[in-house]
Amino acid sequence: MKKILFLLLFPACAFAQNSFLRIPVSSRGLGMGDMGIASATGNQQLYYNAAKTAFTQNFHQASVSYMPWLTSISDDTRFMSANYLANISNSSAMGVAVNYTGLGNIAIRDDNGATLSNYRGSIYNVAGSYALQVFGKGSIGATFRVVGQNLYSVTNKNALGVSGDLGYYGFAELGSVNNKLEW
Repeated sequence: MKKILFLLLFPACAFAQNSFLRIPVSSRGLGMGDMGIASATGNQQLYYNAAKTAFTQNFHQASVSYMPWLTSISDDTRFMSANYLANISNSSAMGVAVNYTGLGNIAIRDDNGATLSNYRGSIYNVAGSYALQVFGKGSIGATFRVVGQNLYSVTNKNALGVSGDLGYYGFAELGSVNNKLEW
């Protein structure tokens, strides 16, 4: 019983750092307060839940986003994103997403304010996803990401990591096609 209770409560106790992976990649997602489940099925669903892409009706979708980032602080920071989604069949889809955040030039200073060195930071990821309808009103999806960051040290070096997501999407129609309850 203790083991089951631990497995149920452990995810609530685990904390992670906030990451650039949490920056919504679309103006629609930003405008909706980062509530991506309510947006239409499309290639920008790769950010929120890849499982929803299994219901995409278009054979190919692509998008490119560019957003100057923190322009009041620095002129050389930016966020760029490119997504591509393709239907494999009527019940499955595959997607690719590339995100890049340029942090600009960062001056490393000592206690007296003298510049010791300059550093150009960047954070990026490349993701691949697959979604499959498991029955008429539900789907599952999986996403695999390679995440990288240009770290500051005596010599600049890249740090790489991997992450993955498993997701489920389901809906129920409430009277008409336009009224749905989604989860």
